[in-house]
Amino acid sequence: MELDPEAGGYIKSRFLTGLTPEEYYFHCMSGREGLVDTAVKTANTGYLQRCIIKSIEGLHVAYDGTVRAPDGTVIEFLFGGDGIDPMKSKYLTNFGFLEQNADAYKDKLKIDETINSVDCESAMAAADRG
Repeated sequence: MELDPEAGGYIKSRFLTGLTPEEYYFHCMSGREGLVDTAVKTANTGYLQRCIIKSIEGLHVAYDGTVRAPDGTVIEFLFGGDGIDPMKSKYLTNFGFLEQNADAYKDKLKIDETINSVDCESAMAAADRG
């Protein structure tokens, strides 16, 4: 029984300088294995992505900055947590401005007042009945 790395499939040469027949065989074998892994993972992740997209396809950002379901229920109070549309923000490098923007947006929408005025017990009871 051989115990050296080459016997286990280790490829130490390059295509540029030339492979031995054994290295070429192991290279083809590992390439095929990688191809199969990629194909299987692509199918699984593609199906998962499809399920996620189907579950959120009706959501929209309302004019008040909230994310809502088709029936109008609030899913998220502030889109993305900061209200910034990533499709319209080309360069996110000025983080001080982003922090100021988030604070201004919270003040505009009076989020702190709204959160403090919510009756959590009633909300939880309504959610349980839901």
